[in-house]
Amino acid sequence: MKTCYLTGFGPCPHLRVLHAENNKIYSCKPFQHIRSLTSLNLRSNVIKRLRFGETDLIELESLDLSYNRIESLDSIEGLPSLRLLNLDHNDIESVFIETPMDRLKILRLSFNRLKSFNGSLFPDLRTLYLDTNQIKRIVGLSCIPRLHSFSVRNQGGNVVDLNLYHLRGCRKVYLSGNPMRRLTDMADFFTLEYLELCSAQLEELPNTFARQMPNLAVVYLSSNFLTNIRPLRELRYLRKLVLLDNRISNLGDTVDDISVFHHLYYLDLRENPISQKFYPAVTATTKLKSQPKLIQYLAPEYDTTWGSRDDEFREKLPVHWRVRRDGYRASLIKYCKSLRTLDNMVIKDEERDNADAAIDNIREFSKDIKKALEENE
Repeated sequence: MKTCYLTGFGPCPHLRVLHAENNKIYSCKPFQHIRSLTSLNLRSNVIKRLRFGETDLIELESLDLSYNRIESLDSIEGLPSLRLLNLDHNDIESVFIETPMDRLKILRLSFNRLKSFNGSLFPDLRTLYLDTNQIKRIVGLSCIPRLHSFSVRNQGGNVVDLNLYHLRGCRKVYLSGNPMRRLTDMADFFTLEYLELCSAQLEELPNTFARQMPNLAVVYLSSNFLTNIRPLRELRYLRKLVLLDNRISNLGDTVDDISVFHHLYYLDLRENPISQKFYPAVTATTKLKSQPKLIQYLAPEYDTTWGSRDDEFREKLPVHWRVRRDGYRASLIKYCKSLRTLDNMVIKDEERDNADAAIDNIREFSKDIKKALEENE
């Protein structure tokens, strides 16, 4: 619908939900006097300014203005009941709010042009998404004590100045795409269950990692420079561990480390020296390649072509490489009995039953190689 400007909306006392997405609406004014409205969706229009300074939308709880052209976050103080505000994919560079939004629970500001953010303006947030901006500094996180989910992925390579300690009450934290190198500031994260720290230039994890985040269940650490996972050993509740594209090379140490995880069902070690040449290249599917970069951190596990590509790749492997691959998988499967998926492949009963034989094969194969080398000396 090529709608540019709407008129004629009066109080509409019985209208509660209004969808006007995917049009060419350029102003919020036509909707300001629908007093009974609780949900307004203006996604994918051409709105440049928010105009809620003089509005009757006192019952509005949900407002979706994503995929517009808004340049500044302001005037929303006129929406006292607002609980969800989605402003993803706009051109927002600044936030001008005079009165804190005391009831706002969910704020999405990803894919904008913010350079800083002040959390004290939103003291009751539960979810805050600031992905893919240009943020260099975040303040006021101590004023959001009930924050559950926090995401600040991909800030253009900037080192983001924020006090991680104020996030210790969160259940989910997403920090991928920002250089961190060390995690010395993450202490007393006793409620944290989900951590994503991909492409963060991490060279090592602190020895106290598990003690500072003891309840972690899901950890994404792909595309870093980690050589071992020993600091994770005390994570009693770990269920999913994704470590694509690191520098893990020692199978014995890795088997020893994961053997203590009694709830780990998903492990991905592809594109590490430990699994080098065992699998085809990890590539995102065509569908996922078109998605924002932050999706790419999760793309490898949703590659629907992986199974068929891997079957074809394994069939073409030379025998000695196939033996090594089977031995690698068998070692991890045998000593971490809770595993259900390894390197994005569901572990079949046959593979589990044949684990001992595969390990014996690799041992015999290694002996034969050693003997052949000795005979040629």
